[in-house]
Amino acid sequence: ATLAFWILLLAFMGAFAAQVARRVQLIAAAPNTFSLDNLGFRTTRFVVDVLLQWRTIKERPFTGLMHAFVFWGFVAFGGYTLTEFLYGLGIVNLTHAGWFHAYRLALTPFAIAVLLGIGYLFIRRAFVRPAALGTKVSIESLVIALFIATLMITFLLTFRLEEGSP
Repeated sequence: ATLAFWILLLAFMGAFAAQVARRVQLIAAAPNTFSLDNLGFRTTRFVVDVLLQWRTIKERPFTGLMHAFVFWGFVAFGGYTLTEFLYGLGIVNLTHAGWFHAYRLALTPFAIAVLLGIGYLFIRRAFVRPAALGTKVSIESLVIALFIATLMITFLLTFRLEEGSP
């Protein structure tokens, strides 16, 4: 099973790298798109607009906050995902370390926030359909939203399941 996981991981990493390479080519081909000048301003803008999601929330307060919940959850779950991957690939098992249990507890409010955010965004995309989203429903985005919700639900259920284990 570990070998199959390694093969799948490498295949998907290759596919992802190909997509990133194509996007880098497109950006590089456009004039004046990459610059390292004004580094302080660019760093501040990255922190405020990307990490804190200020512009997204400012432009559409409630919808922006729901989007930010999903983004912040994605960022918060990065270490959890890495730890589980390391275990699944047979590299190292850190899932029983004390810090990992504390980290999982700290992720609980993020999981709840992601569920709230992705639930709202799913309903908005599937049923409410503001004009800005166009008339065609993206099935792919709905499936991804369901996958994200499933991940958060299963994450939260692990606490309940562990309580019942001997």
